[in-house]
Amino acid sequence: MKQKASFLFLLGFLCVLGFAQSPASPPETGALERGLRLYGNGNFAGAALELGKIGADNGDYPEALYWTGLAELSAGNYRNAREALNRLEAVSPGGKPDVPYHQGRILYYLGSYEDALVILSGYAAAETDKNRRAASLYWAGECLYALGQYDTAENVFAGIVENYPNSAKYEASLYRMDLIKQKKVEAELLSILNWTHEESLKTLEEYQLRERNYDQLITAYQKKIAELQGDTTSSDLALSNEDFRLKMSAAEQKISSLESSLADANTALLEQGGEPAVPAYTNRDTEIRVLSLQNTILSLRNAIVERLNAPGGGR
Repeated sequence: MKQKASFLFLLGFLCVLGFAQSPASPPETGALERGLRLYGNGNFAGAALELGKIGADNGDYPEALYWTGLAELSAGNYRNAREALNRLEAVSPGGKPDVPYHQGRILYYLGSYEDALVILSGYAAAETDKNRRAASLYWAGECLYALGQYDTAENVFAGIVENYPNSAKYEASLYRMDLIKQKKVEAELLSILNWTHEESLKTLEEYQLRERNYDQLITAYQKKIAELQGDTTSSDLALSNEDFRLKMSAAEQKISSLESSLADANTALLEQGGEPAVPAYTNRDTEIRVLSLQNTILSLRNAIVERLNAPGGGR
């Protein structure tokens, strides 16, 4: 009986000793481990949910807030990520040195490119680790690209390629440089097209204005010619002017034919989804020929006016 009692006492003592030497882990640690495991498996939404519980239940546990911010960022919940990291900075300022880098990325994704550029540039200037500096410079370049500052952005990406060839952002920087070159070419082509279109409209407007002025002058002088039909000199002048008009009529018919051909070519171009039915230069060549003939008409009309203005021409 005494042996049994001694055994029970020893068993109880060992149990008490075991509990004393192995205190229970705080609940934060278990939740943090679960959250990090979910984060490592790519389940960012689940990790954010699990880690978020720690901050709410345990007084803004800094480590949990940090990983909550990163999980929300990876899940695309940028406002939630920003809130978590801001709370972390309030609880533990400077506790995680790379927080400004992540805050800059969050602002970029939220469309606050100028604010993001300020934060990322400052972080890159102070950072000594080459990989982190290259990463922050890359996102600064992305901000410049988004702001349309292509030349400056290209310089930033070129600096990454030259100075940080082993960086994880090396290939992405090369890609952005190629994209910027393409953007510049597109901008130049668009500028040329706009200029050509504006010049064409200007030329057409000038021609139409000159045409109206000459028509008015010819109409006025035709009345004078009709009044002087009995005069031999006037009759000869009328016949000469009629010859000019016949030449103008033939030129105008040619213009009409060329304009019709140009319209047909443009219609064929649209019907074929942008693929020209004729060589690319044909439309432009036709336009030049039309303008040349129009200029011929104006020259003929000008000659009539000059003849009528000559001494004895319109008396």
